[in-house]
Amino acid sequence: MRIGIINKTAGGMSEGYRKYLRNIISRMAHHPDVSALLVALPKTIDISEWRKEFPSVYWISIKSNLFSFFSLNPESKKKIVMFSPSVVFTPTSRFLRIKGIPSVTMVRNMEPLIWNGENPLFEKIINLLREKIAYNSSMKATRIIAVSHFVREFIEKKWKIDPEKIAVAYHGIGLPENENDHCPNSIPPSWEGEFLFTAGSIRPARGLEDVIHTLTYLPEISHVRGLAIAGEAPSHMKAYKKKLRLLIEKNNLSSRVCWTGKLDDAEMRWCYQHCKIFVMTSRVEACPNIALEAMANGSIIISTKNPPMPEFFADTAIYYPEGDAKVLAEKIQNIFDWDKATLNEMSKNAKNRIIELSWDACVEKTLAELKKAAEISRV
Repeated sequence: MRIGIINKTAGGMSEGYRKYLRNIISRMAHHPDVSALLVALPKTIDISEWRKEFPSVYWISIKSNLFSFFSLNPESKKKIVMFSPSVVFTPTSRFLRIKGIPSVTMVRNMEPLIWNGENPLFEKIINLLREKIAYNSSMKATRIIAVSHFVREFIEKKWKIDPEKIAVAYHGIGLPENENDHCPNSIPPSWEGEFLFTAGSIRPARGLEDVIHTLTYLPEISHVRGLAIAGEAPSHMKAYKKKLRLLIEKNNLSSRVCWTGKLDDAEMRWCYQHCKIFVMTSRVEACPNIALEAMANGSIIISTKNPPMPEFFADTAIYYPEGDAKVLAEKIQNIFDWDKATLNEMSKNAKNRIIELSWDACVEKTLAELKKAAEISRV
C-alpha cells in the first residue's frame, strides 16, 4: 500500500501534533503493509530535519493555510499524483480531492465543534470556520478516523454520518524515558512533592479558573505549596492569561502560582512525577495527549467529569464537576488522607492503563482504515 499523509494546517503544527506525526511516520515507514510513504508538510515547517530523521520517506512542501479548504496548488497536487498513492490520509480534519484516489480524514479537535465559551470574537469566528471545514471534510472523505468514542458519537449523532464510515483510533503514548529529568528553574525546589500541576495551551477551554480558585480553599499550611502551570498562551489568548493573572492577584496567590512557560520533555516528566496531584481542568478534549502523559508518568490525577476524560482515565483518576472549585479542593484534601500503599496503587493503575494506548495500536488501527478506504475504491 502506498500512503500519502497530507498535513494541511493553518500553517503551523502544535507540539502534540508533531509527536503524533513522528510516531506514526516512524512505524508506517517500516511497516510490512506499507510499500511507500509520502508526507506533505506546510511550507512554514523546515522539512530538512524531518527528511534527516526519516530518509526513506518521500517529503514535499505544500502551501497551507486556514482558507485552503480542499484543494492544493497544482504543483503540489502533481507531485502527489506522480507518487500514485493507494490512499491519502489527512489527519487535520481536511479533505484532499484527487480524482480516483480515496481519502481518509481524522477528527482530532473538539473545541471548535461543541464549545461556546469565552473565546475572543476572532477565535469564535475561526472556530465556526474550522467546524465547517471538519464537517465538509468528513462528509466527502471515504472514511473517517475519530480519536475517541466521544468524537465518534458526535460525528454520528450531530452530523448524521453513517456509523459504518467511522472508526476509532486513540493516539498512543510510550513509557517515559526518565533521562536527564530535572526540575524547571521556574519551580521552587522546596515545592517538590507538594505542588499541584497542570499543563497545556493556556486558553479559556482549559478552565484554569477552577484550580486557581481551589488554592483559596487550600491554605499555605496545607500539603499544597503551590500550583505550577505549564504551557503558553497563543498570541490571541493573551487577554485570557491577563484575566487569570488578575484573578491570582485579587486572591493574593501570586507567591503560590508558578507560570513555567513551555517545558521540554525532561522537565515535563519531572513535573508529572514530582507533583502532589496532576489536575485536568479542561472543558472539552478529543484525545487529550496531556492526560496520556500524566498516566504514563504515574501521576495522581484529578479531572473534570467532562467527556472524554473518563473514557481515557477510567478508574485511574478522581473526578469533580467543572467550575466547582470547592469540590475540587475537597477531592484534593481526600487524597492527602491516602496512605502510601493507596497512592502507589493509584500510580500503578495509571501506568498500566497506558498499555492499552500504545502507538503500535494506533498505527495498526489507522492502517486498517486506510486499507478499507483503498479497498472501497477498487470495488
